[in-house]
Amino acid sequence: MQTVETLNEGLRRSYKLTIAAKDIAAKVDAEVKRAAPTIKMPGFRPGKVPPNLIKKMHGPALEQEALNTAVQEGVQSLIAKEGLRPAMQPQVALDDDYPRARMSRSRSISKCCPRSRPRRSKA
Repeated sequence: MQTVETLNEGLRRSYKLTIAAKDIAAKVDAEVKRAAPTIKMPGFRPGKVPPNLIKKMHGPALEQEALNTAVQEGVQSLIAKEGLRPAMQPQVALDDDYPRARMSRSRSISKCCPRSRPRRSKA
């Protein structure tokens, strides 16, 4: 995680936190492991659903939870490291590149997946 101070005037401070994609991916994997024992899916015993199916079914929610956790940890570590005493809740905004990078990644995955074959009718 990298931090850069972008604004420092009077009592006002602004920072830019950069969190690596591999850190977010590690947090998503941790969320999958945390949620795996509670997820029930038809065809699997409770708690025995494979991680790839959990990511497929609950991927966006797990990514959102991992992102929230990473941002919260980043903000808390920045406050502790800089010795800041915020007067109000810090405002957090994602960079404009984040949604586009996520959509392009999902688009490339969907293109490489095999398409289902049409079923033959029984005649």
